Amino acid sequence: MTQNKRSINSHIEEYLNYYCNLSSAPGFAVLLKGDWGSGKTWFIKEYQKKLKEQKYKVLYVSLYGVASFSEIGNIFFQQLHPILSSKGMAITNKIFSGLVKATFKIDLNNDGQDDGSVSSQMPQLDIPYYLQKTDGTILIFDDLERCGIEIGNILGYVNTFVEHEGLKVILVANEDEISDPSGSYSRIKEKLIGKIFSVSCDFSGALQQFVSESDAETQKFLHDHTELIECIYKGTNYRNLRILKKIVLEFKRIFIGLPDKVKKQPELLCDILKLITAFSIEIQRGFIDPGDIGKCHDTAEPTLRRVRNEITPEQEERQVLLRKVHDIQTKHRISEMFPNAVWWQLFLDEGRMDSHELERSISTSQYFQDENTPK
Repeated sequence: MTQNKRSINSHIEEYLNYYCNLSSAPGFAVLLKGDWGSGKTWFIKEYQKKLKEQKYKVLYVSLYGVASFSEIGNIFFQQLHPILSSKGMAITNKIFSGLVKATFKIDLNNDGQDDGSVSSQMPQLDIPYYLQKTDGTILIFDDLERCGIEIGNILGYVNTFVEHEGLKVILVANEDEISDPSGSYSRIKEKLIGKIFSVSCDFSGALQQFVSESDAETQKFLHDHTELIECIYKGTNYRNLRILKKIVLEFKRIFIGLPDKVKKQPELLCDILKLITAFSIEIQRGFIDPGDIGKCHDTAEPTLRRVRNEITPEQEERQVLLRKVHDIQTKHRISEMFPNAVWWQLFLDEGRMDSHELERSISTSQYFQDENTPK
């Protein structure tokens, strides 16, 4: 795979570097927007890693399904103080809350100094107070459009950190999906957000990252064939990066389970990669159902002989399915469905790698014709 030195979203990263390095409070938040599946979360997670490598303190929260400010505070608190908020400490809290009347000295902002005491009689921690002690922290709020809190209220909450606490805040959202019946988003956005960027679908960057997380053998094969994945991905006009990681993980699982004689057939491995890529995308967008793939016992004949009023509903259904699968094979130049259709259904629909169907496929495959021909 060829990878440009500058990724498609390099300009966003350059601006965020400038924003995060400002010596004084900027007084505004940055919004990263894009459609679902465009890679916004992947981009900001990768950028968050880079910030942490530079010793920045970064707090991240996905607002998906969050219905109260206390939930946000709890998530931030867990990241600030993983030991204090751990399961073991939670059990300890129950013990000293109910039995031991004691007071613990706690360093709330990791500066090595005691920030006061927390009494065992306190019903809960005042999370917003702790966030006031996070000078220099960068806050990231992802999935803004999926938050269960009314948009005007959540933006008002965010504005507190920006305007009153002087923190740097990055918002991530599919702006087109933000529900704003009262018009509060438009009003507060003008005051709160000082810079907006549209995140572009960085296919190459995301795929390279996902491939690098595989084992050495699988990684080498995928690295040599990422252009093949890209060709299929772009050929389907599908623009959702979430499916890429699934494709890589599914192929890795298949690859590891293949016998050596299959791994020695590069063309056959390419067909398997084409199939898992195409099937994953078409299933994701609802073109085919994984539970129906096993009905395609033979895709060599894409159509059935049809005489009006002489075809059953079952034959009609199978004909439609055969045509869909045949179209996938033809479009992506897949010479043979290997392993067979039953194996693929079990794998895609039930998560099973059936060794019996795999051996049956090897015994009938054109790739092993010489081996399978009686001597």
